[in-house]
Amino acid sequence: MLLKELIQQVDLSRRAVKYYEEQGLLKVEKDENGYRNYSEENLLTLKEISAYRKLGIGIADIRTLLKHEDRDLLEKIYEEKAASLLERKKELDALQKFLDNRNVEELYSTVDYATVGDALLDMAPGCLGYVLLQHFLPYLDIPITTKEQKEAYDRLLHFLNHTRIRIPLFYRLLWFFLKRENPALPSKLGEEALANPMEKYLNPTEEEYEAFKEQIKQAVSQRNRFPARWNPLLHSQRTLMKRLKAAGYYDLFLPAMVELSPKYREYRDALERLNQRVTADLGLYYDSGYRILSKAPLPSSNSSTDQ
Repeated sequence: MLLKELIQQVDLSRRAVKYYEEQGLLKVEKDENGYRNYSEENLLTLKEISAYRKLGIGIADIRTLLKHEDRDLLEKIYEEKAASLLERKKELDALQKFLDNRNVEELYSTVDYATVGDALLDMAPGCLGYVLLQHFLPYLDIPITTKEQKEAYDRLLHFLNHTRIRIPLFYRLLWFFLKRENPALPSKLGEEALANPMEKYLNPTEEEYEAFKEQIKQAVSQRNRFPARWNPLLHSQRTLMKRLKAAGYYDLFLPAMVELSPKYREYRDALERLNQRVTADLGLYYDSGYRILSKAPLPSSNSSTDQ
């Protein structure tokens, strides 16, 4: 069936269906005319995805559930939701009590942030919080449950309290326009905006890996062309990386984030394995100016570099 027929049978928009395809949750065959031909199996998969999303399950977990039918993961999600429901009940009770007695000290000692992400966003509001934290938010929808996590969280707070990072002008302008369009940023970013496009490549098939490697080759070639070197976004990215390194971001902030969030640790470990494989295969490295370069000319490809 065509896309317009498909969306009549499942409560999803065209954009949502295409987004799930981009995230690797749905594989669709094309007919002889090049049109996507959605099967009954695709329809059932989309209904499963839609049900998971209505339950608030994230894209990365949905990918695992579809790939492995992981009952243990579903049970873990169930337990997390049950614990979250209990916390919401405690919050309601505390608020009701405050309505009765107006005791601020008692309310303050009773309630806490629902997730680590909520807490950190309050500790680093504005552009700095957006630049530092928006990449991590999908992995911070968790409470602190261990001593090690609490210590890692304290190290993050210390970093935020005692580190001055000058955000490049391009990012500050971007933040200004984003904030004007969506005053709730960054706490209310939709998952589509937060979803990391790298997720689907972390445990790739050989076909997916080759496609990813081809994308990297094209990106490196384009970035190192003369006009691209002066692209304001790329220049700002390199400037920010230098300032983050000088501030201790890679030595202090990232290790604490890895210890704080098991989900982020899992993602970062998989990303490092993929990065080591790609850089070895293509002979890539960063120079002192944080430009990604190749030790030798990149192998040519039959595919076009235009995207």
